[in-house]
Amino acid sequence: MSFVPAPQVILLLPMMRMFLAVAAEPENHVWRTAYDEAAITFGEARGLMLAHKCQKMLWALMRVRPVPIEVAEEAFATKLTDDEVLILEMLTAMRGDDMQRARDVLSRLTHGCVDAEAIRLGLELAGRIGAQPPRRQERPRLRVV
Repeated sequence: MSFVPAPQVILLLPMMRMFLAVAAEPENHVWRTAYDEAAITFGEARGLMLAHKCQKMLWALMRVRPVPIEVAEEAFATKLTDDEVLILEMLTAMRGDDMQRARDVLSRLTHGCVDAEAIRLGLELAGRIGAQPPRRQERPRLRVV
């Protein structure tokens, strides 16, 4: 990877992988886990909003892309596919307001189709990621009283 993704952008990767797994296998219900992980990672309100925006952006990318997005099979795999690198690079460029780089990366990701909706949704997601680092929240634990 020749760029360094923003820490907040890399935290989106597990949920992106889960949403793309659902696209490849619609009967898969891992999308629920994607929303749960987003709520744990970013806090409930912010996490659910980010997960929703991420899912919409990925669907827009898949709509214009002639081949499926290649994604690692495991949500928390450490090795990135070329497509995952491009998505992270696009969001990092959008977050850093480097629109020329973002358009170039989007063009490579979609095999030449620079789609206005994909750009808009990517910008919405990148703008909502925020500058402050997310805090990981623990899952609620049941206690006997």
